[in-house]
This record gives sequence, C-alpha cells and structure tokens, in this order.
Amino acid sequence: MFRYIIYLLAAIAIVTGTLDILNGAAGQARAGSDLTAEQLSDPMLDNLFRFFAAVWLGLGLQMLLFVHDLKRYRPAMLLLLGIVVLGGCARLVSIIDVGLPSQTGGQIAVIVGLVAELLVSPVLIWWLVKQAPQT
Repeated sequence: MFRYIIYLLAAIAIVTGTLDILNGAAGQARAGSDLTAEQLSDPMLDNLFRFFAAVWLGLGLQMLLFVHDLKRYRPAMLLLLGIVVLGGCARLVSIIDVGLPSQTGGQIAVIVGLVAELLVSPVLIWWLVKQAPQT
C-alpha cells in the first residue's frame, strides 16, 4: 500500500510539474489565482514559477526511482518526504502572512496541498521509519 500511495503522489508531482513548466505562471489563472493575466506574465514570476515546477517534477521522478528499491533508497525517500513537509511549512507561512486566495478553486488547491504536505507526508515518513516496507 505504501508504494501505491507514493506512485500516486509521484504521478501528481510529475503531471502538475510538467503542466506548470508548459503553461508557466499564466496557467495559474485557471487554478484560481487572484493575479491578473498581466501580473502572471511577469518574466521574473514566470521564470521562478517554471523553475520550481521543474524541481517539483524532479521530486516526483525521484520518488518513482526510490520506491522501487526502498532498502537502498530509504534515506533518500525520507529526505524527499521531509522536503515535501518543509514545502508545507512554507505554504503555511504564506497563508499566515498573506492569507488564502479569494477564489474558491485557489482555496481548495492550497488546502489540498497543505493537507498532503503536513498530514499525508508525515504519516508516510512515520510508516517508512516504523514499518520499513520491504522490497
């Protein structure tokens, strides 16, 4: 079951990372962003957005690699899951600092991400540490 959850999370990261690289920051208008089209086309914002989308895509690809040999890659998988938790902490700081998006779609996307990062990922870390799935 652990592997199937990782496959699902990796697929989400790979698909959303790829779409975000292809669509850039402007694609966030469809996801409930409060920014105007002009703001979303800012070169600096788009550049940073696509960079972090590539990092997200890479994280998903690494998860796919690591899940196939958990005996060998267990420490690396723990690190990746910890990085996801760290991302959730950053997302929480953003919510505290600037709030949630005003559009419902954006609110749902942020909250779903927060749940995955601060609830699901820590459970997976615990599962991997305590139960250490065998290959």
